[in-house]
Amino acid sequence: MIDSRFFSEGLQRRLLERFVRILLHAQELQLGHLETLKSRVANVEVKLNQVDIVRDQNLFIDYNLRTFIAPEDWKFEPCSIHYDTVSLTIFMCLNSAGRQYRKI
Repeated sequence: MIDSRFFSEGLQRRLLERFVRILLHAQELQLGHLETLKSRVANVEVKLNQVDIVRDQNLFIDYNLRTFIAPEDWKFEPCSIHYDTVSLTIFMCLNSAGRQYRKI
C-alpha cells in the first residue's frame, strides 16, 4: 500500500515538479536569447542612423577614380538569342566552330 501510494502520488508529483523546472529553465534561456537579439537589433538601428550618405558617396568617389581598362582577353560572346534571324545565328555558330577547328 505504501509502495503504490509512493509510486502513484510521489512519482507523479516529482515528474511534474521536474517538468516545471525544465520549462522554467527553457523560458529563462529564451528570455536570454530574446534580450541578446533585442540588443543586436537596437545596435544595428543605431549604426544605420549614423550613416552619412553624402560622406559615403564622397568617399566612394575619392577612392574609385581609376579609368576602366578592358582585360586583354575580353571579347563579346553573344547568347543564342542575340541575333535577329535564325540564318544569322547558324552562320555565326558555324563560323565560330570553324575558327575553333582551325586552332586545333
